[in-house]
Amino acid sequence: MTRIQTDRILKVAAYCRVSTDSNDQANSLASQQSYFKEYIERNPMWELYDIYVDEGITGTSTKKRKAFNRMMVDAQLKKYDLIITKEISRFARNTLDSIYYTRKLKEYGIGVIFANDNLFTLDPDAELRLTIMASIAQEESRKTSERVKWGQKRRMEQGVVFGKSMIGYDVRDGKLYINPEGAEIVRKIFHKYTIERKGTCTIARELKEEGIPTFTNKNWTNTVILRTLRNEKYCGDLVQKKTLTPNYLTHEKVLNRGEEEFVIIRDHHEPIISRELFELTQKELERRSPSDEQKKKLGNRYCFSGKITCEECGSSFVFHNKKLRSGNYFKYWQCYNRRQNGKTKHIDSVTGKEVGCSIDHIAHDDLKNIMASVIEMMTADKSRLLSLLKKQLEEVFLQSDNNDFERKKEQFDKKTERRKALVDLYLDKCITREEFKEMSVQLDGEIESLKTELQSCVANTLDREKKDEIIAECVAYAKAILTSGENNDEFIKQILESMTVSKDNIITVKLNLLPFKWKFALSSVATAAGSSFYPKAEQCVEEVSENEAENAQRDHSTTDVPISVRRPLSSS
Repeated sequence: MTRIQTDRILKVAAYCRVSTDSNDQANSLASQQSYFKEYIERNPMWELYDIYVDEGITGTSTKKRKAFNRMMVDAQLKKYDLIITKEISRFARNTLDSIYYTRKLKEYGIGVIFANDNLFTLDPDAELRLTIMASIAQEESRKTSERVKWGQKRRMEQGVVFGKSMIGYDVRDGKLYINPEGAEIVRKIFHKYTIERKGTCTIARELKEEGIPTFTNKNWTNTVILRTLRNEKYCGDLVQKKTLTPNYLTHEKVLNRGEEEFVIIRDHHEPIISRELFELTQKELERRSPSDEQKKKLGNRYCFSGKITCEECGSSFVFHNKKLRSGNYFKYWQCYNRRQNGKTKHIDSVTGKEVGCSIDHIAHDDLKNIMASVIEMMTADKSRLLSLLKKQLEEVFLQSDNNDFERKKEQFDKKTERRKALVDLYLDKCITREEFKEMSVQLDGEIESLKTELQSCVANTLDREKKDEIIAECVAYAKAILTSGENNDEFIKQILESMTVSKDNIITVKLNLLPFKWKFALSSVATAAGSSFYPKAEQCVEEVSENEAENAQRDHSTTDVPISVRRPLSSS
């Protein structure tokens, strides 16, 4: 390890982590802390700044390691000069994490000493050694994960229950024990749904009105009721491996959709309800469940669903509904990446890709106002828009014809050149007479076929009747849109092709079959009356000054119509 030479006292931080909170691990954590204190005190040029401790946290990802993340923030603020940790597997078992964070620390001028691995990250060959050793640690983590999964599955096959207690059952030492109070609630739920034919929302409301507590002390909801009705444990069966962990680095569970075999044990434990009632309930659930067509409608129930894209990260915007302090609801759309990963861009510890998005949310009412302005402008400028549409459609057909002809002409020329080259090869006695005849017949056939296609292209180009008919139909459709004057959700759903939201709050609108776009500017307001976070829709609107309007008109082509939500600007 490179000797750390300095003429000043260095502030040194230590990082400790244990992956479980058992007593043995707790003793190990105390030992690590004691070791680092002594280690730092032995060096007269070192001064202990802080010991960052993560207890009971996995090492395969840094996402949930609060002390580690606090240590990185302090590093950026230059609060210390050096980090000491026991070994690479304590720092991170993810190779990407290890390299990414040590590089970050190096940018801040901070090195990391891995005591047991005899590695100092500021050494010239440190990154190569770190990559090798971190990969070994990551592979060990993978093997451990596979061993644990194998052991768990064997125990599941033996009837050991993996999971938490639930309504009606307590889980102790891998076995299910009936909870009398909870069992009575379960029987009541099944009776209300299957015998009394009540809906899940009605059952949830009645249980809440009766003052019956849920197992998790949360409110009764239709989702909780449905989960109870579908749980096979209540009729005595046990189905395990319903979820799986596909990535040992993230530890995130996903539904098992057939990727792994379920572990099913029939009549495993004492049932709360009869099998007959359970099967009758499943038939009733199936009878009441929406059809595929209904599900499709529910998945696309908003007029902007699947049509708003974030220009910064490429994610779609999703709908949300937030209850304000006033009791009203604020409907808004937000970038899915922003929703999941926050507004600050950072490197995902698993994929190594940049996540997070700075683009803010947009009020649903603002989007409706935008569409109202688009429809108003289309109606006011109907003649020009129809003229532009017809012109662009004609250009598209002409370009398509030209491209197709040029492509086939190029292929025909290449085949002809190859035919000439084949003759030269035969005259130079590079190929036999039989080889020449075989290749010649093949090339002649291809050349003849291309010649026919070229003649067809010329005929299609000269024949305008069909193309004129298509153009006329498109223009008629556009004219019907422009003159309808409608502005309801169903109409918006039909005519809107896409919306793109840029970082500077510019929203670009593109309509179906219309080869031009509209641009709108929205202001970003941090706060609003009646809401601690979300602005009211009407406060998001920004008036565009006359100078800004002139600049916008100069910067856009005639197919761009820059306008504000409240007051449209005339296009150039």
